[in-house]
Amino acid sequence: MVKESAIEITTLSRQQMKAELLGLPKGVAGMVWHVGSDPDKNSFNSVIVHEAQRSGFVSWIQGTGILESMNIQPYYFPQLGLDYQQSSGKIVLNPALVNDLEEALSADKGIDFHPDSAPGWQQVIQRKANLGRIRLLKTQLVSPNCSQGVLSTELLPYQPFIYGALVKGHLNQAKMLSPSIVISIDDPTPFSVETFRESLSVMLGDKFEAGTLATTELETLRAVHCCGDYDVLGVMATRAVDVVHWDAWKYGVAPLIGRAKILRDFVDDSGLFVWGGIPQNLHYLQDLGKQIGIAVEIAGRDDYEKLADGLMKNKEQALDLVLANYLHWSNRVSQELNADKSFMARRTFISATCGYGSNNIASLRNFAYDLSRQISDRNKEIAG
Repeated sequence: MVKESAIEITTLSRQQMKAELLGLPKGVAGMVWHVGSDPDKNSFNSVIVHEAQRSGFVSWIQGTGILESMNIQPYYFPQLGLDYQQSSGKIVLNPALVNDLEEALSADKGIDFHPDSAPGWQQVIQRKANLGRIRLLKTQLVSPNCSQGVLSTELLPYQPFIYGALVKGHLNQAKMLSPSIVISIDDPTPFSVETFRESLSVMLGDKFEAGTLATTELETLRAVHCCGDYDVLGVMATRAVDVVHWDAWKYGVAPLIGRAKILRDFVDDSGLFVWGGIPQNLHYLQDLGKQIGIAVEIAGRDDYEKLADGLMKNKEQALDLVLANYLHWSNRVSQELNADKSFMARRTFISATCGYGSNNIASLRNFAYDLSRQISDRNKEIAG
């Protein structure tokens, strides 16, 4: 079948990448961590280039086409016999190309996303000159646990080899753009810590002893993102993750409270936080409106435009409310760590809540992006 091949090491170690980020005058404060898909054709300029120029943080946009679906994306390689079958919604194998597939999966260079499944990634590669110096390049990949359901039965044995080759090839391409790379392992539904360790073993070649990372085949920063109420502290305790992201609008500070030693060990190892408290999906934006006195009954698209207009007219109130949420979170975690507020600010990216891809109202998306940047700027001030 497929022979295993060694994974190439990135230019910097995990510790070196984190040291460089925290060595910046404000740490990562001021960086907006982008998540979710975006249907706007101009989003590369308005989101990616904009953020690259203001902070040096670069990500790529997940599209909304079927081949860009987070579960289809890792497996779509028609030139290797892995094709999408619309009738079943599955990735199926072309038997005539099995040898080509196995040869590609065994190659030392690995494979990268097919252009049709990740056009946002292709934009970053092709337009690097527009991005300036990339201080941190974020990429993302759905967990094997989440995506397994789209594989036809005959492809299930190939899954770990596909992931191994894809992560290797993709990160080899990424390190040509920046020496500091973080790969976000995305799973929209809650998962166990054991499932998380299994995903890392498949994706990055990690080996664990007594539940914590012992060895890895790949030096890159690792982030975890989940829309549900997952065990954030349990994931931290594996010592296999460098950045944690959760839906702070919905779950607040609770996921980080109660096991102070794990939290302290995480920050002592230069761990970083992504505060996902910027309301970006339609439901949360409607909730934000209600909290500042804008009650719009939603019956159609025009009503969302009324909501956007109301939020823009009351943007200072919206900013104050979201900033208060952030400061409450930051102060409570700082208390748990016996640290000052600048300590947390330097270690915290500002980001969106989950479900952003469902927001098809451009005016509301633009409002949320602007809110993210304003909260990020405030966080930068707090960092000292």
